[in-house]
Amino acid sequence: MNIHFSGNRYVSVSGVEGGFISVPVEIDLDASVDFYRLLWQELPIVNPLGKSFCRIGREYDGGYLMLDDFHGKVAYSFGINTDVSWDEDIANRGYDVYMYDHTINALPYERKEFHWFKKGLADKAGDESPLHFLDWFLWKNQHMQEEHMLLKMDVEGAEWGGLEQVNPLLLTQFDQIVLEIHDLIKAHTDQKRAQILSVLHKLNQTHYLVHVHGNNCGFALTVAGQVIPDTLELTLVNKQLYSVDMEAAVILPRELDQANDPARPDYVLGEQRRIGLKS
Repeated sequence: MNIHFSGNRYVSVSGVEGGFISVPVEIDLDASVDFYRLLWQELPIVNPLGKSFCRIGREYDGGYLMLDDFHGKVAYSFGINTDVSWDEDIANRGYDVYMYDHTINALPYERKEFHWFKKGLADKAGDESPLHFLDWFLWKNQHMQEEHMLLKMDVEGAEWGGLEQVNPLLLTQFDQIVLEIHDLIKAHTDQKRAQILSVLHKLNQTHYLVHVHGNNCGFALTVAGQVIPDTLELTLVNKQLYSVDMEAAVILPRELDQANDPARPDYVLGEQRRIGLKS
């Protein structure tokens, strides 16, 4: 069904304080308001108890908010490009970082804790080497029994297929997951919309969502008063390890958040409760 939406985009304007204004943009999508309500309901953000946030990675694009609580020794990082700032900060906390990106030929620099491979995350069955599913990488590195791992994933849309096939028991091996989810606003098929909702639902079974940040490099819709960016950064923590306040409101962005593009205002997602979008 072709639905007409109102969105917004930041536009540079000279002589205006801050240099940017938000202007309305009208677009048509093969989607429905119900899909975006369901999407936000699968993002039930809660407040962690007894733990504070820290920023891991560089300023602006490439940094993520995580709980300042690190007890493991193995981290997985999918999607590198030229930025190893997250990997550097995690290595400084005593982790060996297993790094994967099949689109580059080398890391910008090396250190003994970095283990980079020119391989990437598969997003569908039948993908051939150098693409593999997450369980293959853990098997290859003899980490099938490893506990208290970390996972960072920024793979430009491959996360949906890559996470769809993951056994939830495997996800419980990760204390924290930072995940950039893409393509929330585009002409999806019914199958793709179902996949997106299914993947988010799966993550919610093993992990609490404790932080969401909108990537301001892309477009955003406003649906039922809720700003929904095309790309979101999620922080999830293991339900077996952390306690949370299910009722308290969360105000986004948080103090430690930074706009991905510092030349543009950050997206304000506002007050969030775990019930998601209102009807």
